[in-house]
Amino acid sequence: RDCLSFSLLCDTNIHKRINFVEMAKKKSSKVQAKTGPKPKLDRVFDCPFCSHSKSVEVKLDRKGWIGHVSCRVCTTNWQTEIDELSKPIDVYCEWMDVVDQVNEARGGGEENAAEGIAAGEEDYDD
Repeated sequence: RDCLSFSLLCDTNIHKRINFVEMAKKKSSKVQAKTGPKPKLDRVFDCPFCSHSKSVEVKLDRKGWIGHVSCRVCTTNWQTEIDELSKPIDVYCEWMDVVDQVNEARGGGEENAAEGIAAGEEDYDD
């Protein structure tokens, strides 16, 4: 028992010395980078059909899992399925991709694509 308590006492003293040495070191100060507020993503965009700036509004219906894109000037609208990670910019970019696909398929300008999307003649590659 005496040997056991002596070894525990010695081990305790060693740990105290190690902790004392670690505590005696001067810690270098860490400079933290100042982070500003995150930039907010747009919810209103430019319309490719009527060329009005800030006229296309994107609304996300999280309960119905649907993203709505609509222009306040030319009343062009479009909707798509969204997931929990979707942002308004994602829905707008997907809409622009569909507009480009319709333009390529028809070989026409943006006016033809607007008529095709408004009539529900989108081409999907799903």
